Amino acid sequence: MPVDVFGKGLYDPRRGVIIEGIGIDEGETYDYFDRNTPPEPGTFTAWILHNRRMLHLRDVAADMAQYPELVNIVGGSGRPAASWLGVPLFDRDERPIGTIVVQSYTSGAFDERDERFLQNVAQQAALHVQNAQLQAQRERQIRELDAIGRIGQLVSATFDLEEILQVVYETLHEVTGAPIFYLLICEPQTHVVTNAVFIEDGRRNDFGWVGVPPQPQSMTAWILQHREPLLYDDLLGYLERTAAPEIRPKRFGGQRHARSWAGVPVLAQNGEPIGVLSVQDYEPGLYDAQTIDLLSQVASHVSLGVQKIRLLRERERRIRELDAIGRIGRLVSASFDLENMLQIVYEILQQVTGAAAFYLVVCEPISQVVSQAYYIERGRRFEDDWVGAPPPPDSLIGWILRERRALLFGDLPGERERLAELGIAPVFMDNTVHPRSWVGVPLLAEDSEPIGAISVQDDEPNRYDEQTVELLHQVASHLSLGVQKIRLFQEREQQIRENARLFDAEHAARRTADTLREVARVLSSTFDASEVLDLILDQLRTVIDYDSASIMLLDGEYLRVAAQRGLESEEALRRQLLSVRGKSGAALAVARRQPVVIDDTLTSPDWHTNSVGTNIRSWLGVPLLSKGRVLGTLNIDSHQPQRFTARDVEVALAFGNQASVALENARLSENPVTGAGQDREIARATQPTPSPPGLPPTRALSPPPGP
Repeated sequence: MPVDVFGKGLYDPRRGVIIEGIGIDEGETYDYFDRNTPPEPGTFTAWILHNRRMLHLRDVAADMAQYPELVNIVGGSGRPAASWLGVPLFDRDERPIGTIVVQSYTSGAFDERDERFLQNVAQQAALHVQNAQLQAQRERQIRELDAIGRIGQLVSATFDLEEILQVVYETLHEVTGAPIFYLLICEPQTHVVTNAVFIEDGRRNDFGWVGVPPQPQSMTAWILQHREPLLYDDLLGYLERTAAPEIRPKRFGGQRHARSWAGVPVLAQNGEPIGVLSVQDYEPGLYDAQTIDLLSQVASHVSLGVQKIRLLRERERRIRELDAIGRIGRLVSASFDLENMLQIVYEILQQVTGAAAFYLVVCEPISQVVSQAYYIERGRRFEDDWVGAPPPPDSLIGWILRERRALLFGDLPGERERLAELGIAPVFMDNTVHPRSWVGVPLLAEDSEPIGAISVQDDEPNRYDEQTVELLHQVASHLSLGVQKIRLFQEREQQIRENARLFDAEHAARRTADTLREVARVLSSTFDASEVLDLILDQLRTVIDYDSASIMLLDGEYLRVAAQRGLESEEALRRQLLSVRGKSGAALAVARRQPVVIDDTLTSPDWHTNSVGTNIRSWLGVPLLSKGRVLGTLNIDSHQPQRFTARDVEVALAFGNQASVALENARLSENPVTGAGQDREIARATQPTPSPPGLPPTRALSPPPGP
């Protein structure tokens, strides 16, 4: 055959694309077709494949008029062919699988014998192509089965999910040669990504997929939603004609676009999607149904591995949580220290959940006024201004206390609509943790009345789930028992203290009464003023534990010390006079004629410091009154501030009254005539006389005679 140009192209009838082509023009080899692209409409090759028969143009320029649909495209050396002969290749199912073309730069170069010869060559070539494809298919299946077997063995042997993902990438890259690979694992219901591997040209990239669901309208989201594979021969062109317009592919990684794209869902045993496996290539038309089948079998093994690892992790998590609940239960049973209890609960929960922030409030049952608040962020405790008031009603804690139900948020900033529906405006500490994951449960008393709430938080999204809620419920149940136990214990202790206080008060009152009776008894037996005053100060110490005390008597406009205990330099005291018009506690008691208490002499404007009693920090003084007159003051001192109580004031008044009576009695005993005359004047003025105004005269009686 006078052949100047030879061409051969292989065609995939299923996909409708040329998969390989070669041309030889006057001894020079060139690419006859673009690989994995459809035959260009109007070309001679496209005509043969479409019409499934031979095309023979004896004079290309002249015969083109018979085929108006044809376009003569010149390739190779650039010289146009004068004669052109092409025949199709058919497979065993009579589907076109390629073409063989010969050309000549001379018109009429080929005849009917050449046609028959070329058809025979095409039949032999078709058999060879099919045998080669079968051999390639067999080798491909062997490689794929080997890959599937290796992945299955790995999945059976390891509990390391990252190792599984890495080996799956290496194995699939070896089998498919895909430059782009990604495999992500997600939660069954929320599709929140827990693990992700994206590798392009051997480099692993992190696009921040972990912790959030796949982007809406992405191919990954479509696969998870529909639980079906996706296969694209040429992603750039074919997506415009796809039957799934809701897909809007998003490009990641380098600047080059993926054109061949295959992805399958990773399905759990119940058919729930738990991930997506995908391979991609920059060249179009590289993947087929067998690729999908390979990926599906690999995904099945990955699914078994993921579920096995999750079951192990769930078991370990459950063991940790049960251990934590048990430890908290033992703590609650043994402890009566609420602060210590809350600290240990935080430490245990932090170990189990890894929470960045922990918050616990304890409140009153009806008013919900917060009595204790415990907020810890990354190991550091912060003050909470909610103590002493109820939580804001539109806060997360306020909602939990009001509704008596748990709250779980995977990503607080992204759930504004739900927050608005619940009527919640979250209130957060202005610290380093900005919560995204948030879960909280109420603490309920036996009557289901809320007495607090417990919450764990994290600045990473989707850290918690319903199992976390259940864990917190269990912990809250123990804490509720602990809080109620401590409150009952505190109430009992308070009652015991109150009973002890009442007993002490009664005992003190009896002791005071006995002391006063003793003082009165002694006072009735003596009229010595000095002895009386010393006795009063000595007896006063038995009921008020003072550091020093004194009795000062009024002498004109001054007060002088008449008796003292515990003060320095008695001689100096006796010489010292204190003006009743000056600034002092005693002068104030004289002026007010009422008891005066100075809780802290260092800060009181009514205290005058002098050289005597420099250690006095608190002071109690009562005026000594008799018949409306001020006789002096009783002064009681302590070296401690805030020492004297209302009871001390009452006792001091009682002793002051005794001192006043004793001083008045002593004064009267020193002036008996004056006192008797005063009594007669009082009697004369207040009583009618019992004698008549005059008496009859009587005779004198003589003494009896002596013996």
